[in-house]
Amino acid sequence: MDWVLAGLLAAAGLLAGVLAAFVWDGRVWEKLIRASEQQRQQMQTRLNQTERKLAKLHRRRHKLEQELAAAKQELTAVQTQQSQTSQDLSHAQSRIQELESQLAGMLRQLTETRQLRQRLAEAEARLKEAEPIKSQLAARLAAAQHQLRFTGMQGKKELETIHGIGPVYARKLGDAGISQLVELAEQTPEQLSQILGLKPGHQRKMAGWIAEARALTDSLAAEEGESDTAAPPPQSKLS
Repeated sequence: MDWVLAGLLAAAGLLAGVLAAFVWDGRVWEKLIRASEQQRQQMQTRLNQTERKLAKLHRRRHKLEQELAAAKQELTAVQTQQSQTSQDLSHAQSRIQELESQLAGMLRQLTETRQLRQRLAEAEARLKEAEPIKSQLAARLAAAQHQLRFTGMQGKKELETIHGIGPVYARKLGDAGISQLVELAEQTPEQLSQILGLKPGHQRKMAGWIAEARALTDSLAAEEGESDTAAPPPQSKLS
C-alpha cells in the first residue's frame, strides 16, 4: 500500500508540476499576446500614418504632374513664339538688307543725277556763251545764201530773190515804188494784196515774203556791221 500511496503521491506531485507549468505558460502566453497586440496596434497606427502620408504624397505628385504638364505647354508655346520671332527677325533682317541695297542704289542715282545736273548747267552755260557766235554764224549763213542767190540770178531784180516773187510780181511792186528788200520788209500783207490785186487768201504767203525780206535785210546789216568792226584801221606809210 505504501508503494501505491507513494506512487499516487508521486503522480499527484507530477500532475501538480504539470499544472503549475501550464499555469506559468498561460501567463507567459498572455503577456506575449498582449505585447503582440500592442505591437500590432502600434504598427497599425504607423501604417495608418504612413497611408495618410502616402495619400498626401499622391496628391502632391498629381499636383506636380499637372504643374509639369502646364510648364511643358508653356515651354512649347514659348519655343513656338521664339521660332516665330526668329523667323520675323530673319525676315526683318532680309528686308533691312533689301532696303539698304535700294538706298545705296538711290544714292548712286542721286549722285549721278547731281553730276548730270552739273554737266547740264555747264552745257547750258556754254550754250549761252556760244549764243552770240551762233547768231553771227546764222547771220553769215543767211548773207551767204542771199549772196549766192544774187550771184545765181544775174540780171534779175532784187525782189526776185524772195521765194514766190517772179518777174510779174516784181514789176508790179516796182511800179508801186517797192524795188528793194528793205522796202518790201516795211510792207504789210494787206498792202501787198492791194498792190498785186490778190485775194485775202494769199496774205499768208505774202507774210512769208515780208518775213524773208526782213531776215535777209537783218542778216545783211549784221554782216556789214561785223565787217566794219573787223576791218583793221588804215596804217600810214612812211616815205
